[in-house]
Amino acid sequence: MPIELPPASLPQNPNTPYQRAKENIVIIPEIMSFSRQQAKLSALKKQKPEILPKFPDLVKDCVIKAFGLTTDPTQYYGEVADISQGNFYYGSNSLYSHLSHYDREALHITLHNLISTEDPYGLQITLALMLRGANECTARKQFVLSSLIDRAHIKNFQEESLDLLKNATEPWKRQLLSHLFKYLDDLKEKAFSTVFTEPAKLYFRLANNPVAEGDVDVHGANTYLGLLQACLGVNLRRAPFLGDEPKGAIAYLDFFKNGKNCEMVKLIWDVSNLGKSFEGIYSSPQKLTQARNQYIYSNRNYFLWTGNNINTVVRSALEVSGGKVEENQRKLEEYLEQFSYYFSEDYVLEGMYRSLALEQELVEAMNFAFKDRLDGDGDIRYWLWDMEQDTPVFQKQNARKFFSLLGVIKE
Repeated sequence: MPIELPPASLPQNPNTPYQRAKENIVIIPEIMSFSRQQAKLSALKKQKPEILPKFPDLVKDCVIKAFGLTTDPTQYYGEVADISQGNFYYGSNSLYSHLSHYDREALHITLHNLISTEDPYGLQITLALMLRGANECTARKQFVLSSLIDRAHIKNFQEESLDLLKNATEPWKRQLLSHLFKYLDDLKEKAFSTVFTEPAKLYFRLANNPVAEGDVDVHGANTYLGLLQACLGVNLRRAPFLGDEPKGAIAYLDFFKNGKNCEMVKLIWDVSNLGKSFEGIYSSPQKLTQARNQYIYSNRNYFLWTGNNINTVVRSALEVSGGKVEENQRKLEEYLEQFSYYFSEDYVLEGMYRSLALEQELVEAMNFAFKDRLDGDGDIRYWLWDMEQDTPVFQKQNARKFFSLLGVIKE
């Protein structure tokens, strides 16, 4: 199965109840729908040599380089960290043989890139991931493929994939946009873990369900990724595997007392904890004990809908019967609205500014744009902040003008 279904293959319904979440997002759709994985894969295909070594030969080269072998790499048996152990040559080829034609090509060109760009330790991780993928389920195989594509080293792949960057001819604009794309790509990942995967892991930890907790990143994430893609048009670095089982996910707001008003949920969702693991937030046994007093036990191991696969879940989330919004769709909207908050005017404008302000070269580029395009006078930082108050106040209206000039927010 392809690692990503094109948007047209997903059910579309303009009457779905997620309009508030969509409207919260001020970042343009081109950036929110940007798929790092697809962009890298496209770049890898363009860089593909005319004559590509056969996959088994690439694996041999990879094993030799990774472990510094002078003996037959096909017979090497080893262990890498806590990832996997076994024969890396046969494991990698087994993974390749179990993939679709589309995914084989992706793995083939990705491995070719990694062999020429990774150091020996990085290649050990690559081989260990492939061996583990060979020995586990289809979802793990897709997870491994996505992870390896993300590890591929490709310069300026974003510039080749985003029209906004392609059309930015002024150096100052390209400089600012390149930075903001990276910031927003990271922000999507952080928001995803904060709203979906980390609270799910915390819930399963509290419920003493280590199997479900271990399934969150490999299986549960596919449910959440599929729903974000279908309901909000948002893509992250990893594409959802819609053929996966809908497990390793939980509608945790149903099982924390007071739902989103639960102190535990409010703590995880707080902007100071954005992107942090639940273990980093609940770092002591005492905090976990307090958390146990706020949760309701359930042995459920799926999100709001179940079915044969995640594609069924996505269709249920988008289906509107007789113009009525069902209860589970209202529940889903709570999660989508929280995700969208991090891309709302109330949060992301200041976040983008603070990210740019950390580097002097970017501040100089902002000042150039301020003076040359907005007829500004002086330092842009004093235009974006009201310094006359006891506590400086961020000027969202001025920030909107500046980021509209760059083209990263909706008009």
